Amino acid sequence: MEAVLRIIGSILQQVIALGYTNAKQGLVTGQYHRPSGLSYGGGAHNSKRWENSILAVQHAIMELAGFRFDSPANLDNNCGRPLVWVDVHTGLGRYGRYSLLTKNGDKLRGGGKQPHAWMSEFMSLLERNGMGYGRSSDTGVSSGYDRTMGFINNKIMCPSPRCMGITQEFGTRPGIGVAVVLIMENMGHHLSASGRRLYADYLMWAFYPQRNSWRRKTLRGGIKMLHAILNF
Repeated sequence: MEAVLRIIGSILQQVIALGYTNAKQGLVTGQYHRPSGLSYGGGAHNSKRWENSILAVQHAIMELAGFRFDSPANLDNNCGRPLVWVDVHTGLGRYGRYSLLTKNGDKLRGGGKQPHAWMSEFMSLLERNGMGYGRSSDTGVSSGYDRTMGFINNKIMCPSPRCMGITQEFGTRPGIGVAVVLIMENMGHHLSASGRRLYADYLMWAFYPQRNSWRRKTLRGGIKMLHAILNF
């Protein structure tokens, strides 16, 4: 309990000193130099090679599903099948509600390069179906990620114009509670082998609520997204 209170106090200090968005940014932005640190993205311990999990996903997309992005010919605007990559996440936002976040969508509403025509059509379809894309309610979920680079479902393994990466984020617990559990689980993983099961239970509480009400809401949201893609 003392450790939990200490972590909560530290998080509140950061929020007060830096503001919620900046404090959250320090928590969610990946780092690549300290394997035992929070949000470690790999590289420091393996000569900057890709992690095996990333290689497995890359193999599934390029080899098993037949989507080849490593050849310039396949990136031509007029050839190849389009791909929508939905990266399902939990932890941020209102309980059971989802937000749709995408780097491609930022281009549509900003002054940068316009997305490919089919991407604009798909995003318009989501908006017409009232699926929450691009609404102000998503700002609190996406805040803090604006300086995060190297999303797997973006330029690394889902490059335009053939592939559009979308994150469907389902809310679970209050943000402070999720942050505390993340820090505790990381500490437990590296410092307390005997307590890993307990910290795993905390992680389940934060990211995968066991209530049927939450499961029903996330199932409905996932099915709605799947139908939008299949009917596009």
